[in-house]
Amino acid sequence: PPPPPPEPLEVPSLADDRSAAAAPSAATMDPEHDVPAGGEKYTCRVATDQLGVIFMKPHKLEKACFLKVDARNMAAIKRLAVVGHVFANGAADASGVLPGHVLLTVNGKKVKGTDARREISAAERPLALEFYILPKDDYPLTREEGMHMVKYDSENTDDPYNQWQWKPKYVVIGGIAAQPWLMNMYRSRAEYDIAIKCMLTNKKPYVKVKHFILTGSRIYLDEQGPRPFHPPVPHNPKMCFFTILPLRGFPIKISSKKPQDLMPVMEGARRVIRTMVSQGRY
Repeated sequence: PPPPPPEPLEVPSLADDRSAAAAPSAATMDPEHDVPAGGEKYTCRVATDQLGVIFMKPHKLEKACFLKVDARNMAAIKRLAVVGHVFANGAADASGVLPGHVLLTVNGKKVKGTDARREISAAERPLALEFYILPKDDYPLTREEGMHMVKYDSENTDDPYNQWQWKPKYVVIGGIAAQPWLMNMYRSRAEYDIAIKCMLTNKKPYVKVKHFILTGSRIYLDEQGPRPFHPPVPHNPKMCFFTILPLRGFPIKISSKKPQDLMPVMEGARRVIRTMVSQGRY
């Protein structure tokens, strides 16, 4: 007689594997300032009246700089004073303050999230502001913006004829002023700052902005990464670029002199594409 069939093996499904994986543990807190431990502190000294930042509640940054932070870690910082935006050429910008940094003290006095603006306005100058950079492993910051040269008015996916065919634009993917799948282009970072101020005061932005919807798009020759720009006209600066093929409209070419300067925006475009694929929206 034939041998009995072997008993079926119990193979865990992907869902079982995910449930068996260790859930993220609750953040270990620094008892002095009630912030997640493991970060880095620094002091910003300001003599001017204006600091040049906007403090926001952390949950309002979940689609901006905290885009990659999980919900459990977000719950640990819900009462902190978090920088949501830094204005160009301000005191905070000059001191290296970035969105996602946490304000701990003003002239040695501890502050809570809702008190930050009032404490800074009332404090004597010069200010000594102690900031905190959250631990990078649990709080990776997302910043998908930068000043670039762009071209979006031709069907060609390859190099423009020369550098003069590019336009300077401040490119922002998502951020606090747009949905995560939207790419906005401003004439400068200063005009982006104006758009942020208008958004916070519920006013219509009076700056020129170009909108691009990235849902359904793809990156041309993405496997090559940033491609070198080889114009036929000699003596041009070395540049690299990548091309986004939107669902509608002409290709969008974005360039920079250094690949590392181009990567934040390129990674932002990749993020939108990966999200759409994972959600089955392609």
